[in-house]
Amino acid sequence: MYPSPSIFGWKMSTESPTAVFAGCWKYTTFEMAGRLRSPCETDGLAKMILVVEPCLPGWDGVWSLVLFDNRFGQWSEITLSDHCRDVIFHGARATNIPTAHFYMYAGGRFRAGTNGTPATIDFQQHWGGEDLPSLQLGIYRLEGEHLYLCVGGSGNSRPTTFSGGQHDQSYGQLIRSYG
Repeated sequence: MYPSPSIFGWKMSTESPTAVFAGCWKYTTFEMAGRLRSPCETDGLAKMILVVEPCLPGWDGVWSLVLFDNRFGQWSEITLSDHCRDVIFHGARATNIPTAHFYMYAGGRFRAGTNGTPATIDFQQHWGGEDLPSLQLGIYRLEGEHLYLCVGGSGNSRPTTFSGGQHDQSYGQLIRSYG
């Protein structure tokens, strides 16, 4: 059974150590397999949406990579997180999209370990209520509104340093950003 639709949103209790992840994150730097993307390429990357879900056994919440156009204010933070969450758990539902300017590349569940150095984060692709064979192990560092994230490719070991120089490993610096 999947969590109740009434349990989601950007503002979570500060009691949860993962509540700091909730929100929309924009890449400012991105490197993959040793190739540092240009500022223009980085600016065109999808935004990462993280929604903390307290009722997913073994997981801290859901994640998605999306492009959306909010020039006309069609997307509120809640509408965006609701739609991403709905696609991840139930599959695409075109009737729920408030505007045509939305594309979701990937999504799933995430869990974060806060005790290690570096701290760990795992991303499992989950789409339409089904796990996909794509568990990515990563490390992160959170400093205020900046998230530093290094993730190994699906099936690879967890990175040990913040670098995208290894084959099938990505490194990104993200800032909290909406719109």
